[in-house]
Amino acid sequence: MRLLITGLIVLLAAPLARAGELSLTETASREVENDRFTARLEGRATADDPATAQAELNALMAAALAAVADAPALEVETGAYDVRPDRDDDGEVERWIARQTLMLDGAERRALVATVAALQERGLATLGLGSRLTEARADGVRDALVREAVTALRARADLAAAAFDQAIAGWLAVRLDGARPMPRAMQADAAAAATPPALTVGTTTVRVTVEATAELAAGADR
Repeated sequence: MRLLITGLIVLLAAPLARAGELSLTETASREVENDRFTARLEGRATADDPATAQAELNALMAAALAAVADAPALEVETGAYDVRPDRDDDGEVERWIARQTLMLDGAERRALVATVAALQERGLATLGLGSRLTEARADGVRDALVREAVTALRARADLAAAAFDQAIAGWLAVRLDGARPMPRAMQADAAAAATPPALTVGTTTVRVTVEATAELAAGADR
């Protein structure tokens, strides 16, 4: 008889040990100032023949590269090189156009803007200016956001469980999604040579989402 009673107690107690599951999602985000700045410029030359156009462009870009060789904390990279004919409505070649892009990247915003202004003085056109958040800085922000999101999620889980006279017995699954921040590029038209182009610091949203499934225990077992 004792064995039968014990068995009944185990069967009755089993449903109380695990009352169900609770799924939650929590997102934490923060606006972070960008820490890297970029510029994209273009050198252009036109002539009656492709050789002359290329020669003029090559001289222009060589002078531009020499001007930025000692620019503080700037990464300089040349881009696409293009030579093409400019035709009239009848398809006849009116002139040849040679173009090449030049990219600047650096952590010092004022230094980059000053360099862009100097290159504009030399005849280069500014195609775009922008700012972005580096992955290194975004990763540091994500670490703080993970702690913030997890703390908020646990508090919500305890509150929800208590509302049903239950408690959190453990965590069955946890999923972390740290969305890659998207750079917010800010375009700027080529400014007058006497006036440096405008470039603000800008911000990027860093966001972390935590999804978790908690195991619930009946309140009597807390």
